[in-house]
Amino acid sequence: MKMKPSLTGKGPSNGVTRTVPAANVTNLRRRVGMSDIRNHTMSWLAGYIYVGNGTLGATDSVYFCDTTKTYTVVANSGVGANVPVAGGDGLVGATYISDVTKHFSRMRINTQKLILEPLQPSTANSMVALVAPQKGASGIGKTATDTTASLAYTSVISMNSVKQAASWESCTVDMTGFIGGGSGAKQNEFDINLGYNNAYELASYSYVTRGVIPTTFAVSGSNSTSALRGTVTHAVFIEQSVDLLDYLGGNAATYPAGLNRSSVLGFVSDEKTQAIGCLKSVSDVKSVQSFERKRSVADVENDLRKLSAEFKSSNEDLNACKQILKEALSSWDPKVNSPDVRRLIEKELADNTNTLRDNTERLLMKKSALINERERLVVIGNPHSSTTAAAVAESVLSEVDEKYIVIPSPSVAKPSLARTLTKSG
Repeated sequence: MKMKPSLTGKGPSNGVTRTVPAANVTNLRRRVGMSDIRNHTMSWLAGYIYVGNGTLGATDSVYFCDTTKTYTVVANSGVGANVPVAGGDGLVGATYISDVTKHFSRMRINTQKLILEPLQPSTANSMVALVAPQKGASGIGKTATDTTASLAYTSVISMNSVKQAASWESCTVDMTGFIGGGSGAKQNEFDINLGYNNAYELASYSYVTRGVIPTTFAVSGSNSTSALRGTVTHAVFIEQSVDLLDYLGGNAATYPAGLNRSSVLGFVSDEKTQAIGCLKSVSDVKSVQSFERKRSVADVENDLRKLSAEFKSSNEDLNACKQILKEALSSWDPKVNSPDVRRLIEKELADNTNTLRDNTERLLMKKSALINERERLVVIGNPHSSTTAAAVAESVLSEVDEKYIVIPSPSVAKPSLARTLTKSG
């Protein structure tokens, strides 16, 4: 019997042919790392509701302040005055949140709510706080350590799903329906790893392009108790139920589900970057694509149209509120209503008037900057003197409908329009 040669070149001793199997690699039977975490509840102290005392914050104005009670969140010109929901941030989040989320690529937010817990239980205190959610990473404010005014009561009370709580009351705001800016049908899944977002951190525009802020919220209120000035009245907690997906091992995120503190909430030092932030949508993904594109005259013209429409709409609402307050003041009866009610109406009327003035100055500053940008883009041999701040102001005022610019009475404190324009010009 003839034997077939083996792989070793020697035939088997028993004459039986042997076949060696092909080389192969088996799959790992034991996984290293962590699986996805589903329906994980996490909550953190984002900050406090604070009453201004004339040193930090305007007297009796109601703000959101950070956990160190160092900063208040106020309006960032042309952007907004809201507080972002950012669990991994160093200012409005918590370290233990970032410690967990940084190990996962994505986070799906199933539910989200804001909770106010009272810290001043006395019912003798006359103070209320307003909180209103806003969808996506929209209208984020900046921090301040001065007496910049907070959002007006009349502005926040008109927002969707606003909640009010007295200084001794607790309050819960369901913000699940206001989650936006993520992927999926519910816009509730977010890329929380550094990855794709890394290139935009250097542009100091991270809170928009990173796309990790699901919701923001506005804070306002009213106070007439002197003992509450300079104190915190409520603790602000954020609670989320999330799915943490795609474990990354050692490839942890640098800014997981949070902000880049050096570029957001008042720490932006690059004026050019701030201007870009003012003119771009914070919810449109296309803004990321156009961030690198050079602006044209058409872009500036479009921004001018949007600015005028925004100004007109805002002042229509403020004038409507002012009319309501005037009617309430005229119908006030000392036999029925207390003097405190009249003082509250007068205070809100003064705040409303000042807000109208602020809106006018904001329009002038932003429109002046846009007009100057348009003139720089148009190639002309000899620039006309109309680029000066005074000429721009005169031009803008001539285009704005007078019924939307309400100049307050001399008895109401107001900022200097000429001083503001000089700084911007």
